[in-house]
Amino acid sequence: MSKHHIKPREQRRIMDYAMKVLGTLGENKWRVLLMVEPSDDDAYGSVNIAPEKYVVELYLAENWHELSNETRRNTITHEMLHVVHKRVDHVVYDLDPLLRHDEQTDLRTKYQREIELMVDHFATFMSDTHSLTEEWDEAWARAAKSGKETR
Repeated sequence: MSKHHIKPREQRRIMDYAMKVLGTLGENKWRVLLMVEPSDDDAYGSVNIAPEKYVVELYLAENWHELSNETRRNTITHEMLHVVHKRVDHVVYDLDPLLRHDEQTDLRTKYQREIELMVDHFATFMSDTHSLTEEWDEAWARAAKSGKETR
């Protein structure tokens, strides 16, 4: 089994914060699993969502500790927002049989681009308006005060 690239104390804070975001979204049924494997090289984070089990697998960048607190907070918020639009993903993918292959590719590319932009906007809005910034900052202040900062 691989060693996790995020320390245990930080893992707990990340999962607690992810659950706070999901609660703010009214998605209290979900469980978040912080995965050992990092996200793809070009992403700060990614999720694999299993709607039938209400499980979100959260993958975070190998260089997570090099990212600013704001970037880390917004990344987790961003990834949890993907839970909300997962049902829309299925509607788009259900169109596949009706389209030629090139149309499928074009539709999925455009859809992904627009979803990512929308989720980025909502993540910033939520952080600024739903006390999530304070929730995140307080968790890191407590860690620093106790001498257990996980950088």
